[in-house]
Amino acid sequence: MNQPSRSGGECPTAPVKGSSGTARRVLTVLLDFPLPATTGLHLRMMGNLDALAALGVESHVLWFSTADRPEGRVREADLDARCDGQAHAGARVEQHHLGMIRRLVSKLGFLATGVLRRPRSVFPYSMRYDAAGAAGKIVAEVGRIDADTVVLPSQGMHWMRALPDSVNVIIDAADVLTDVTERLARTHTGSIGQGLGLWANHLACRTQERVHIGRAHEVWATTEAEAERFRQLSPGARVVVVPNTVPGFTDKTVQRATGAFGMIATWSYRPNEDAARRLLDGIAARVVVNSDVRLVLAGAGLPADLVKRCQDHPAVDYLGAVDDVSDFYDKVDVVAIPLALRGGVPLKLAEALARRRAVVVSPELVDGLDLTDGVDVIVARDDTMFSARVVELLDDSDRRSWLADNGVDAHRRCFSVDRVERSLRDASFLCR
Repeated sequence: MNQPSRSGGECPTAPVKGSSGTARRVLTVLLDFPLPATTGLHLRMMGNLDALAALGVESHVLWFSTADRPEGRVREADLDARCDGQAHAGARVEQHHLGMIRRLVSKLGFLATGVLRRPRSVFPYSMRYDAAGAAGKIVAEVGRIDADTVVLPSQGMHWMRALPDSVNVIIDAADVLTDVTERLARTHTGSIGQGLGLWANHLACRTQERVHIGRAHEVWATTEAEAERFRQLSPGARVVVVPNTVPGFTDKTVQRATGAFGMIATWSYRPNEDAARRLLDGIAARVVVNSDVRLVLAGAGLPADLVKRCQDHPAVDYLGAVDDVSDFYDKVDVVAIPLALRGGVPLKLAEALARRRAVVVSPELVDGLDLTDGVDVIVARDDTMFSARVVELLDDSDRRSWLADNGVDAHRRCFSVDRVERSLRDASFLCR
């Protein structure tokens, strides 16, 4: 399988071999179909597949369909170009089909898991896949293709218990779920019942990561800081830093004088929703003092009250879900990301850099990353500073272009497939 990299990078000198002397046969389990890549998680899925292709392994994919991306709507041919084989695992069971009693019992089980520190067969963010028989389907696919290595998403790390001992297991951890769920629980301001549910999620995630991270042959973390956190949670864990990646763009990157700024995200994620409220309440009110300046929001899941506010505001455009993220980037000169709670490396930041857009971010978003304030991005501590920096960039096309060019260089340095390939070749057991 010594062929040109499907990611467009350098072709490997030789395929990565398994114990039998043939190319390693790697099965990657995806909890969604990754194309078109409309979220950060989709982008990470594709980046990992591109990196495996660059390594020269025999790469197979097992993917689940969801209500918003059913089997009949996905573009399988695009995935075929990135792997050697793919299979559909069926549809997950959607949340409303699980039933109130089942969900309540699961939450109580999560609490017991956290208190007793003993893992169960159901994980907080995998219930819909557990209900669809995910573990059994993964085992069957491993047997069908004779895989020697399986890459599991961290939400499904407990599925490794069903796999044969002869199979190597890699956990792809886009976030430290222990920390993300704790921050979500601590910042919750809703009902007591919802708060207890969030704490149940946190306790269960903490137990699952402490138990299973150390059992995996390898864990992929997005930054060195998160790799060290996994080692703290599970001493002895074998962790490799595999940064999130976004493909570079050779077209659709030309800056246009749109006089607009904005953000694209999946708004149903609470930290993203909070960022949308900051943009509408604290930032747009200061920036949109001139009718020529517009705020553009894009992405699915914006709460109904915020959708109405966008519709009622004469200088705000809400695009909703877009089939092509270029529909958003073509409309903005500046990307503003006032995100106070970060899990992993936010791919919305990496994508904005790759798309040659000037970016204004909160400090939490770039903490621990190889990005320089004032050179690669602009860091703003509060809404007042956010507003001032956005206005400055919208008014200064030369500085905006200079910052955008630096951002493209930062993308190549930090978030390219070549960067991930180097990390894996240096440290992963796949390359030994």
